[in-house]
This record gives sequence, C-alpha cells and structure tokens, in this order.
Amino acid sequence: MVKVYVLDVPEFRPIIEGARRAHIGVSGPARGYYVIAGERELMFSRKALGLKPAVWYSSLSGGLEGRIAQFDRDTLRIVEP
Repeated sequence: MVKVYVLDVPEFRPIIEGARRAHIGVSGPARGYYVIAGERELMFSRKALGLKPAVWYSSLSGGLEGRIAQFDRDTLRIVEP
C-alpha cells in the first residue's frame, strides 16, 4: 500500500480533488491531513492539477509511505517500497 499525507489547507486541495476524480482512495481530513492511498502506485501531474511549482514541490510536506520513483517539474510517482 502506498500513501501520501496531504495537509488540509486550500493550496493543496487540487491534489485531493484530482485523486477523487481519478477514483483514488481519499480519507479525511483527520488531525489536519487527508490520506491518499493506492495499492501499488500513485501518480500525479502538476499541470493537470493546476498547481504552481512552489506548491507542487511542497506537496509531500505531510509525509508519505512508499518510495519516490519520480518527482520532477510535472510528474510525481510514488511506488511501493
């Protein structure tokens, strides 16, 4: 299981909404965080989410369970460890 913890602040709301649109499991908010969970991999596109680079690069500030396979200007891919 791969998880990304997303702070419950307006700047990160597009990540939550994007996960829900893609039918990825989202729970929360609880204790100030949402949890996005997937079986083997989670992948997000900055452009598709409409995030500015500063918000994009801080999107993992809530933490994660998994391994970062790719994190560049447009793609974030988290996989099983």
